[in-house]
Amino acid sequence: MKNRSLNLFCLAVVVLLSGCRTTIDNLTPPQLPTNSSHIYTMTMAVHIPSRDVIPQSLRPFIVIDGRRQPMKRSELGHHIFVYDYRMSRQCEKVRYYYEVEYDVASGDKVVTKTERSQLFEFQVLGRCILSLDVYRGIPGTKVVILGRGFRNDDRVIFGDVLAETHVHSDRMIECIVPTVDADKNHHLNLQGSGGNVALGDFFVDLAPIYASKNVLHLRGEERQNFTLSVDHPVPANGLLLDITTDIPEDIVMPEVLIPGGSRSVEAFISGSGYEASGHLFVEARGYQPLIIPVSISGQAKESPTQENTVSYQASPGEDFSVEWNRYGEEDQDIIVIE
Repeated sequence: MKNRSLNLFCLAVVVLLSGCRTTIDNLTPPQLPTNSSHIYTMTMAVHIPSRDVIPQSLRPFIVIDGRRQPMKRSELGHHIFVYDYRMSRQCEKVRYYYEVEYDVASGDKVVTKTERSQLFEFQVLGRCILSLDVYRGIPGTKVVILGRGFRNDDRVIFGDVLAETHVHSDRMIECIVPTVDADKNHHLNLQGSGGNVALGDFFVDLAPIYASKNVLHLRGEERQNFTLSVDHPVPANGLLLDITTDIPEDIVMPEVLIPGGSRSVEAFISGSGYEASGHLFVEARGYQPLIIPVSISGQAKESPTQENTVSYQASPGEDFSVEWNRYGEEDQDIIVIE
């Protein structure tokens, strides 16, 4: 029904643009998906405005593979004609043109006229892409690709990053959005022994990272665990979380990796034993940064030592060079100016 509506629309445009001259318009798409019967329907529309044309004298032909074949009238319209072309061998491109013969009354004579179209070509696609079920998502999203001619060695490429790809059949492929730079479009390509096919653009959004605890409280040198997770299972090679802190001297935390195929990982953190407060910063390519406040209750940190100091009352205009030179003597006194 969809193809019929499209052909009728094309015919209407042809009639409007043809004016008072004879036109032959090709309605055959330049690319056709392969089919098991190897038969492809060629379609054309003809418009002859002359009132002197003898009714029912129109004889349309297609010249293909060097042979002139008659066409038959289509059910889509009075001026549309079709021909079912059986392809004997697989060709990259097929060239063809149309001819139309018709009789014109000229006085008491009948004259036969012939009109010829330009040269056309079409290509049979052994593999083609019909659609993606989504064109936007976050890392880990499953994307289903429908088409024809898929092979077991086909792989989907996001820009220059290979995506985890599963070929379910020659008509369906599923891939997982890899951990690529987010908040931007990526060009998708299908690569394999059957050739490369462009899939279009896919917009990758930033994915969230979740923590099981919004705030971490540590007591002294306590070792505490918490969970970091994402919405979708990560790729087979895992997802390394880059975790930093603004109090590196007060906490200890090992490297954290979400295993391939998993959505979460248990992380561990321990304190230095001294009182401190700061933050953990969790980042990963393609994910929104996560900030977790951290506080440690414990022994107060010592202030700089005040032992062996000599209080000194400053007097205006007095020369202090002698007193400052005392620093470094045996008693190691420190002069403090008040």
